[in-house]
Amino acid sequence: MTNVVSNGRELYNPPLGMSNLGSFILAIDTASRCGSIAVARDGRLAAVWGIDAGAKQSSVLWDDIDRMLCRLECTIHDIGAIAVARGPGAFTGLRIGLSAAAGLARGTGAALYGATTLELAARSSGQGDEVWAVLNAYRNEVYAQRLRVDADGDVVALDDPMVASPDLVFDSVGSSSARLVGDGADVYRTALEAAAARHGVVVEDVQLAGASKASTWTVVQSRPMLAAELAELVAFRIDRGMGPGPLTPCYVRASEAEVNLKAGRLAGAGSPKSA
Repeated sequence: MTNVVSNGRELYNPPLGMSNLGSFILAIDTASRCGSIAVARDGRLAAVWGIDAGAKQSSVLWDDIDRMLCRLECTIHDIGAIAVARGPGAFTGLRIGLSAAAGLARGTGAALYGATTLELAARSSGQGDEVWAVLNAYRNEVYAQRLRVDADGDVVALDDPMVASPDLVFDSVGSSSARLVGDGADVYRTALEAAAARHGVVVEDVQLAGASKASTWTVVQSRPMLAAELAELVAFRIDRGMGPGPLTPCYVRASEAEVNLKAGRLAGAGSPKSA
């Protein structure tokens, strides 16, 4: 049984004799608003640790990894695979996680796997044929993607990820039954309910969804620390013989610096740099 440690940031469930069981999967998510790390062994979540929201992730990530591995009585050299959340999400956090995962993989020889935060949010809602992951992208926009979550825990993309206004995304769901998961569905709840009314569907809130009812949008709370989903998903894919990757960052939209550069709003943009 998983125990919640009193610091409010850690879930810890050590298997018996774990330090003698060989390699582990280390999962890193610094792209999400609530960053986290996790470890899985034999397809079973062993520990998940929330990264302190009030601290710089680059300064606490290594210490948090070390503390978690010490609690499990193992070292970085016991890690056989590293999984990283590749976005979309905070640009700086995303790059921190990808860089850390790549460095660990080079230093240990561990295989390197990746998954998107949209896949992880969808997976956290349970099995479903029509799951919309909707994450707050700020600037009155959301990251969104339509996916399927299979009974075995795998996640299949049905459409490409997008960034758009909440109205556009929720209207794209249409009048069929669907599940919506992620903080974007909470932050833009007014837009969600307005779109549901336009399409003549009912909005239902549940903690963990079963089968969606006809003409119902079921809104599900996603798991607060997505590194746990990441560790379990990669464990599943390794068990199915899937190779490492993909590792390409999933930014979905350009960074603010890129937008400003394209619009010519950065100092010196479009002109040669003076000597």
